[in-house]
Amino acid sequence: MSNLLRMPTADELAELSHYELGECVRAAFFQWQKTIQKGEDPAESKQIFHAYDNEQLKRFERVKKYLTK
Repeated sequence: MSNLLRMPTADELAELSHYELGECVRAAFFQWQKTIQKGEDPAESKQIFHAYDNEQLKRFERVKKYLTK
């Protein structure tokens, strides 16, 4: 994984393993925080973080629904 993440497509998100997605969430979060620390506009890095984070949340919800049936 490169140091800078870009906005993923829906297909790219779907292809990530659980582990890879977790790594992307962490990397995107730190990228977002570095952008803020540098005093740069954090809008794009925030969107990237939320794209990965929302995919992870969707997957957790699917597992939760399956386990609570």
